[in-house]
Amino acid sequence: MKSNFDKGIDILKKKKMGAVASIVRGLPLNRYMTFYSEGYNLYTLTSRQTAKVEELEKNPEVTILFGHEALFNHEYLEYRGKVSFSSDKKIIDEMWSPSMAKWFTGKDDPDILVLAIEPVKVSLLAFNRRDAFDIDFTLPMPACVSG
Repeated sequence: MKSNFDKGIDILKKKKMGAVASIVRGLPLNRYMTFYSEGYNLYTLTSRQTAKVEELEKNPEVTILFGHEALFNHEYLEYRGKVSFSSDKKIIDEMWSPSMAKWFTGKDDPDILVLAIEPVKVSLLAFNRRDAFDIDFTLPMPACVSG
């Protein structure tokens, strides 16, 4: 049987799209974005010219929901993290798809920006149970897991 920690990793690998909530002018704003994950670290691409970049410079904290498929019997993740900015070519290469030509001239477009999201707290939840499996990344790893 897989550990809850590994179940969370599996959700991030399988569910490339998440609903991202950030705070804009004191109010929550949600948007869907696609992600690439390495363990619990997340990456997504955006344009330097978007309002999203300015918003995240002011408040880099986000919450992302992953994995909701049906009303009951499915686990999902509530991911709280902190955004930083990068131009990492490896991540751009990993995430690039032809559909991005709508927004960028190519992989070397200077407007491409990598949003790197470092986990702060991740919760594995399910609609059919009350308990949550939490990973608090602000604590030393052996003490961070609760259920």
